[in-house]
Amino acid sequence: MKIIPIEKIEKAFDITLYKRKGMVVLGLDTASTTGYAIARIGNNRTLRIETGYIKTKGKIESEKFDIYVDVFEKLIKNNYKVVVEDTYMGINAKAFKQITRIGGIAYTIAKIKGCDVSFILASHARKALGIKGNIKKAELQKLVKKIIGIDITHDEADAVVLAINGLIRGIK
Repeated sequence: MKIIPIEKIEKAFDITLYKRKGMVVLGLDTASTTGYAIARIGNNRTLRIETGYIKTKGKIESEKFDIYVDVFEKLIKNNYKVVVEDTYMGINAKAFKQITRIGGIAYTIAKIKGCDVSFILASHARKALGIKGNIKKAELQKLVKKIIGIDITHDEADAVVLAINGLIRGIK
């Protein structure tokens, strides 16, 4: 977990964030390895960011979905704001189907727990932060790592971008 002054994030991305103490946003980069980022507004105008990822490689499809149900059940807390990466058909149909189902699992668990859920394309989330929508994942990873100061995977970097989007004033 990293604690960052809100002003640093606002300045780096030229945005204004909500500053309601205790507000929590979970960003989910749904993929074969799903990255997540939990961004929490803390005391003294700080932002706490915790990241991680869920890897299910080598499992059969039903086992993968069972893992996601278990992990999302633990990860998603009541009344979080959840921002899930929306899917697009730029990949093969099998991967598209799997990633869409992962997002559906997250959506269902979040709604059951009373969370506000939104979907956003990764390219749109990046553009909202002034980042090129088609930036390569490795470049995004370096950029986000430089700004927040923690070593992260490219899946976690996209999740951080999604979580920060959930904190931007004026974006639903």
